[in-house]
Amino acid sequence: MELGWLALGGIDLFVIYYFFVRGFIVSRYEFSCGRCGLCCRLRVKPTEEDVQRIIGAGHEKEYFIDRHGNLKRPNGFCVFLDMHCGQATCTIHDIKPKVCAGWPNKKMLGLKFADTRCCFYKKKLV
Repeated sequence: MELGWLALGGIDLFVIYYFFVRGFIVSRYEFSCGRCGLCCRLRVKPTEEDVQRIIGAGHEKEYFIDRHGNLKRPNGFCVFLDMHCGQATCTIHDIKPKVCAGWPNKKMLGLKFADTRCCFYKKKLV
């Protein structure tokens, strides 16, 4: 029975490491975007300010917002993604939502935390 609890504790430690600690570890690396486009597959709910800024740039709300209030992702990627010669480019880079602009960096408990789903950090994981 004691070995069962020990094994469960190991699993808990692995889950804590995998989902939380890795983000703090890799955040010490200076981020350099590889323009892979992986971040453009994530579900993004822009703020009303972000939506108004994009509308002000000449885009129709129906073109980029789905019925749930998220950015549309036809074919699994953001509607504003443009792939050219294997490089991902955001067609609204200067006015993109704040969530997109800040990714993969976040703050947790006042500390810098990196989203380890980013391809740049996958190469750096311990």
